[in-house]
Amino acid sequence: MEEQKEFILTDERAFYLIKHFEKLNEKGIRHFQQLGHSSEAINHALSSIGSKFYARFTENPYDFIQQLSHLTPLEIIYQTNGNRAFRYKIPFEGGIGTNTLVNIHAIQPDKSILKKVIRNDFQVNVIGKISLILRMS
Repeated sequence: MEEQKEFILTDERAFYLIKHFEKLNEKGIRHFQQLGHSSEAINHALSSIGSKFYARFTENPYDFIQQLSHLTPLEIIYQTNGNRAFRYKIPFEGGIGTNTLVNIHAIQPDKSILKKVIRNDFQVNVIGKISLILRMS
């Protein structure tokens, strides 16, 4: 198997990744604020719907990459965009996060919350933010 080289995580990519975190630790928040990201932008990224790493596992993209640097990948996936993805088995009790992929046919009854976005040159469906109205009688 091809050897994994050192991980390089740019600040731009790290900010993109925070949408996959339940929360950021203070170190992470300060870092992104020093890069010019507002608290609102950070909170917006964190509140994105999607797969999330549990906070008990990791609370900072840079710390996560550091954790991976000590592991050997199980598989290398060559993506159509020219990037390589590495699949790992992470020894962490209780799982590392959630996977919120949902079959489109399982969404009931209103599919109007779906929107189409382009990811890696492919059009995919995502669920937009849902506002709930609670009525008290």
